[in-house]
Amino acid sequence: MTDDEFSEIMNKIAEASPDKMSTGLLTAIIANLVRVYDLQEHWPSIMMAVTQSLSELMVEEVLCSERDAERDANNFLKAVMDKHYE
Repeated sequence: MTDDEFSEIMNKIAEASPDKMSTGLLTAIIANLVRVYDLQEHWPSIMMAVTQSLSELMVEEVLCSERDAERDANNFLKAVMDKHYE
């Protein structure tokens, strides 16, 4: 499957999905996909791969938040110092 084909499938799934989803509904959808493709015996490796992927995303989000916080703090301190030396 090419990246374009994968993107097309993901877009179709997103379009067919509700705007908001509970964890219970998401769990049911994932479990049913695993069952539909008869991949139950591979669930441990699927679960680990999903966890790894989401962990990487979460780390990036934390790093972005830290960079934003540092930038905001620097801007604040600069504004304070500029005001002080006016």
